[in-house]
Amino acid sequence: MRSNKTVKRALAAALALATVVPMAACGNSSGAKKAEYDANGKVIVNIQMVSQTTWDDMENMTWTQRLQEACDCTIKWNLTPQNEWNRKRPTTLTAGDVPDGAFNFYYPRETNSYDYFENLNDHLDEMPNVKAFFEAEPDARKAVESTDGDIYIIPRHKGEFGSNSRVHLFINKAWLDKLGLQVPKTWDELTAVLEAFKTQDPNGNGEADEIPATFRAMQTTGLAWQGVFAFLNSVGIPTQFSHEARNFGAYVKDGKVENFLTDDRFKEVMKYMHTLVEKDLYPAEYISDETKYNANVQSDGKTAKVGLTITDSALTFSSLSDQYVAIPWPKATEDMSDSEVYADLSQEVQGFKGDGFTISKKAAPEVKEALYKIANQLYSEETSIEETYGAIGKTVTKTGDHSYKVDESVFSTKKTQWLGLNYMTGYLNNNLKIEGAKDVDALKEAEEVYASQRENLGDIDANRFPIYAASNDEESETLSNDRAIIWGYAPTIFANWLKDGGVDEGWDAYVQHMNDLGLQRDIDIWQTIYERAQALK
Repeated sequence: MRSNKTVKRALAAALALATVVPMAACGNSSGAKKAEYDANGKVIVNIQMVSQTTWDDMENMTWTQRLQEACDCTIKWNLTPQNEWNRKRPTTLTAGDVPDGAFNFYYPRETNSYDYFENLNDHLDEMPNVKAFFEAEPDARKAVESTDGDIYIIPRHKGEFGSNSRVHLFINKAWLDKLGLQVPKTWDELTAVLEAFKTQDPNGNGEADEIPATFRAMQTTGLAWQGVFAFLNSVGIPTQFSHEARNFGAYVKDGKVENFLTDDRFKEVMKYMHTLVEKDLYPAEYISDETKYNANVQSDGKTAKVGLTITDSALTFSSLSDQYVAIPWPKATEDMSDSEVYADLSQEVQGFKGDGFTISKKAAPEVKEALYKIANQLYSEETSIEETYGAIGKTVTKTGDHSYKVDESVFSTKKTQWLGLNYMTGYLNNNLKIEGAKDVDALKEAEEVYASQRENLGDIDANRFPIYAASNDEESETLSNDRAIIWGYAPTIFANWLKDGGVDEGWDAYVQHMNDLGLQRDIDIWQTIYERAQALK
């Protein structure tokens, strides 16, 4: 079982996940729940998962019907909207009231910290598809297992289909062409382009409604992974924004863990972003409001509103996708060498996602048995395909052994009976052949733009954290406590600097305070974690 399971550790982990969490009750993990049955005598299984407004009812999806057939049970789906997930998840942990089953809801650091989750290592023989998955993908196991070698969460695996940083700088190429402008290669050139976007009516509707640039809003618990600080790549700091280490400013350069949060180059990014805000090229009200980003990036589907943003692929822009292209990160200054500019290194983390499938330790025995059957079905090839793209025989055609073709309608349907690549929980084996997967093609097209900037780093493994770079119990407690304290302080400082400036005047005091809060201690811990992970190769 887990080691060092104390109330103190559980509360520390929870604090790292939310700025305001009730501290009173860490729930009792002992005592199984009593099973409930429907009118037909089938056991009821409650499953929690993050949801999207674009999904049809879960009961209408072929893959969920396959799960019910496999378990001979009745599944009740409890859905949490994406924008409520970060608030609800930690409250279930501090209350000790985790759902019977959960998809994409918890992280390995949480399942390994709280004594609320079933040790699935003891039940792999009951889940042969999951067992085969771990045997085929040993790194997946290493990434989620506890310090004792136990497994409390089954990761989801998108493999090469999702192996993509998803931190891509997109510009409206149609606007550039209309105004006779070139793709900007420096920050000065980018500023000039954004000023033209603001003043020269590039969308041609006669209204001053263009938003030159917008990015993911600031967060209160960590760095937004598609936010303004992805521009660190422009100043020679390689990001890995899908990794937990980003929230401590930790990054790897030539085998050494460095800290960008107190690096002068971080200050330069902050100053540049403030310049964009000051010129109203990046609206100040968007800094803390995620809804502004979502609404304007997608616009009304007819007239583009946004000139520049950071996102996954051109498909983000829906019917306007043909107007946008990914561009390399522009270098901060003209005198920088092109070889000094890098690109995000989250490909491995995105191909494998740790927030997969969990089972409550307190679930009734009958419910657990059903959940083992559900997990086994979920990690089968056909169910993984149907969960991602829809029913075989409808939106997907099986063209041969391990080969499938996705219908064009998958990417234009308003209410989908599938979850898509971002939210599937299962196993997409790299040996699969999937024709017509526009989402995969769009991701690869965007990622290819950054090939030369990634090559600037040389040995990639010496410049990123492996997916199985994880803290042990003692390290996790320190990191959890420090993260809560650091992110109780930093967001207000960052937002003020972006909106009002003053980073030069406040920098020295900020650096001193961050170090007083334990930031350098955290960087030292991440160095140890990196070295330990390297030894596991």
